[in-house]
Amino acid sequence: VAGIVKTVRYEDGMVGETPEWTKLGVKSILNFAGPSSSSGIKSLNVASWVANAVSVVKANPGLAAVEILNEPSQSVWWGSEAGSATEAKAYVKLVEAVHTAFAKELGSYPPIIVYVQSTATGIEWGEKLWADGIAPYVNGVVVHPYPNGGRGEPERSVVEKAHTLSGLPVWTTEVGWNTGQATEVEQAAGIYNFTEWERSTGYVAASTVFNFRDYTESLTSEAWGVETHSGTKKKGWTALKEVAAKESCTVC
Repeated sequence: VAGIVKTVRYEDGMVGETPEWTKLGVKSILNFAGPSSSSGIKSLNVASWVANAVSVVKANPGLAAVEILNEPSQSVWWGSEAGSATEAKAYVKLVEAVHTAFAKELGSYPPIIVYVQSTATGIEWGEKLWADGIAPYVNGVVVHPYPNGGRGEPERSVVEKAHTLSGLPVWTTEVGWNTGQATEVEQAAGIYNFTEWERSTGYVAASTVFNFRDYTESLTSEAWGVETHSGTKKKGWTALKEVAAKESCTVC
């Protein structure tokens, strides 16, 4: 992996990997994913959450970015009130506290990036955040523009909308193709063509493909990897390698 990609993204529970990635010359986006709760963001203890984030970032200099929560507008992680005005205000409060603590305790710190997506093509969540005054506390915006139905082209419009809303760099910290739904050729073409397009925008800071390896041996369920669970490389791996090297795609 280190010979191909420049940036990886993982959750804070895997932060122990950071020094090794750094040695290999690969930058890390650290996603402080939770702890997610059906009671919502408002249930988080902001003081302890921020103290932990400061401690982790201080111990791991050189992070590419710090992502605040995983998909904070999505009910699967944050309960029935996810995406609401109340939850948006709670998220802004958390992000402001992170920014204040980083500035005070760290001086120099990695970009703080925040998820702005509501639906596959909508950024109503981001609009709430901007209306609630989040802009001074963030350095970039996050989208997960998965293709509709798991096949074909990702939702480019949500990338464009995120940049128009914020004027900030866009970080695509998840985009992927489940080869239980899409063919390997579709996955490969999606990775290659979408990465080429993102590169052409001039405002996408980084893009990480979900996922490195399939979760299980099943070829039909949760087969998001560019490798199978046993480590066999799919065509998507070759496409990722070729687009990273700015070579023509041989598997698309």
